[in-house]
Amino acid sequence: MEYNLRPWRDDDVDSLVRYANNIKIASRLTDKFPHPYLRSHGESFIQFAQDESDGKKIFAIDVEG
Repeated sequence: MEYNLRPWRDDDVDSLVRYANNIKIASRLTDKFPHPYLRSHGESFIQFAQDESDGKKIFAIDVEG
């Protein structure tokens, strides 16, 4: 399986919401991880991940494109 780590892009939102809106994922995370995971959650997360003003870097995992 090929994968790359790359910065988050605005057009990642549909894929993020698709995979994050999974009760099997949400049930194993803190209460801060919402379920259902809505498009607005994804948009907020991507905006947060793109802001590197405080030195943080959050990467997307791009699997086979």
